[in-house]
Amino acid sequence: MPADLTTALGALLSDRTLRETLRRDPREVARRLQIPEADLHALDSEALEIQAESLIDKRRHEVSKQLPRTMALLGDLAPGLFREHAGIFWPEGHRRHVLDAARFGAFLMERGSPLCRSEWNRARFVAGSSPLGVRYAPDVWIGGRSRRAVEVFLRHRGTVRSRALYCFGL
Repeated sequence: MPADLTTALGALLSDRTLRETLRRDPREVARRLQIPEADLHALDSEALEIQAESLIDKRRHEVSKQLPRTMALLGDLAPGLFREHAGIFWPEGHRRHVLDAARFGAFLMERGSPLCRSEWNRARFVAGSSPLGVRYAPDVWIGGRSRRAVEVFLRHRGTVRSRALYCFGL
């Protein structure tokens, strides 16, 4: 079934490899996206790349709301790491920001990059559907400092609540 130009643009904006192929072989991209090749000739490759980068920056901004301590830990590495993550995963739907945060945390964990585990625990729980979650984190912010704790998450009537259990001496 042929795609419309709007759908094709969405695919191009979310897929760096497809944009690179467009520069080399517009006919192949037209075939993959099932649109007339003439529609692709009207596109400005540079403008398309700028728009794609703008969308990635917006995603990073939204994820930083979910993972602010993680982004602070990453510092200057955050934009590059997020861009790499964005090349692998492109979320869709109304829950895309929390899904993006959860997947970005997993991406960082796999690479051994700095990550605030307590933020990631919350993002993973919110992204899921379980009514109850229990996770360990070495960096739960309690009483003005970071502590090792077990976090308990509860989903009730669309609201997520959490509590942390820790020992004073640890």
